Order: sequence, then structure tokens, then C-alpha cells
Amino acid sequence: AHPLHHAGLQFPARLVNQIARFLTGLDIHPGARIGAGFFVDHGMGVVIGETAEVGESCVLFHNVTLGGTGHHQGKRHPTLGDNVLVGTAATLLGPITVGSNVRVGAGTVIIMRDVPDNVTVVGAPARIVKRDGRRVDVPLTPTAAPSEPGEGLRAGSPRSPESGFTLLEVMAAVVIPRAFSAHLTA
Repeated sequence: AHPLHHAGLQFPARLVNQIARFLTGLDIHPGARIGAGFFVDHGMGVVIGETAEVGESCVLFHNVTLGGTGHHQGKRHPTLGDNVLVGTAATLLGPITVGSNVRVGAGTVIIMRDVPDNVTVVGAPARIVKRDGRRVDVPLTPTAAPSEPGEGLRAGSPRSPESGFTLLEVMAAVVIPRAFSAHLTA
């Protein structure tokens, strides 16, 4: 699907993508760039958006989302460095950068926050709990503000003082997909 997408054959690329999604449970957009050694373990429910970039030797577990927030144009999805492990049901949203040699814990939520190299992040919202092998407790740095008007988070939306996310963003990223997933497995 990827070569078809880059050749400008959008419909055939999406058709191949949808057939592959039906057969595998993986929804990897044909425009996503995936590095060598990419591995999906128990891949049902994995979603990788069009402008996502995944480095070399990365591992994703089931129900991982590398998605957009709906507030950006152009680059809208995460970029993962090399040797990144993303745990079950982790949600990474927006044009964020996840450094190399990073571990993202199961159920972690990262929205518009960059992750440096050589760390472990966990929680919702995510926090750095290990850096270069040493235990720490550090919040993530917000992704650089978009440079074009109309991009970024909506002005005037109510935000959680702790996370900086709007209620709508948290619901869209975490609550709704998990409720739907629980309904399917019940």
C-alpha cells in the first residue's frame, strides 16, 4: 500500500490497507513511514496514522494508537525514534517526537508532549519515571507550539490544570476507545 500511496494512487492504496486491516487487525495508513525491524506483538487494534514515522527496531503491543489530535495540518502524527517499545493500549497523539531507546508503559497517554531519548514514561498523563537507568519523576515537555494559525489546541477549551488537556481530548483519546474496546470483548 505504501508504494501505491506515494505513486499518487490513493484509492488502490487505501483498498489494500483496508483488506490488510480486515485480515490482521492492524490499521497502518499507507502514508506512514516504518523503519526496518518493526514488530507488532499481538497486534489487534494497532492504529498508525498517515504522517506517523516509526524508527528502526521498534515494538508496539496491541491497542496502541499513534494518532492525531484533529487540530493540526501537515505533520499530524507521532514520530518514534529507534529502539522504542510501546506497551499495550498506549495512546500517543499529535505531531510529537518520541526519542530513541524509549519505553512507553501500558496504558500511557501522551498528548502533545515530546519524550526525550533514553527514558521510560508511564501514566495518564505520562511522566518520565526513569532516565538513563535512574529513577526520576519528571513531567514531559510540551511539544513546540504550532507556527500556523488554527493549529494546536483550541483556544478557550476547558483544560485540566494538571495535564493541560481539554476534557474533549481526554475523552477522545482514552475513554471512548477503551469503552468501545470493552464492549467488543464482553
